[in-house]
Amino acid sequence: EGIVRYTLVITSKAGATNVSYEGIRCSSAEKKLYATGKPDGSWSSSRRDAWSPIWDVGANRQHAALVKDYFCEGTAVAGKAEAIIERLRRQKPLK
Repeated sequence: EGIVRYTLVITSKAGATNVSYEGIRCSSAEKKLYATGKPDGSWSSSRRDAWSPIWDVGANRQHAALVKDYFCEGTAVAGKAEAIIERLRRQKPLK
């Protein structure tokens, strides 16, 4: 289906942590939130079921960075899950 699903953990400088389970569709450069993590380790399903465009502007550009640098080559997924995970671990972007 051309969708990369992943868990995103973002920690602020102050120590606040946000956890989300998301998907990125390379063919249309869109993202979708499936669930958010709760402090007790459980998940809360997203109430929004729509895909939304990914914008490469502002402070919250993590989705654009994932699309351009790790997940997608043009409109296709950039390899198998193992290759994507390895790029992320080694911080070796596609370009």
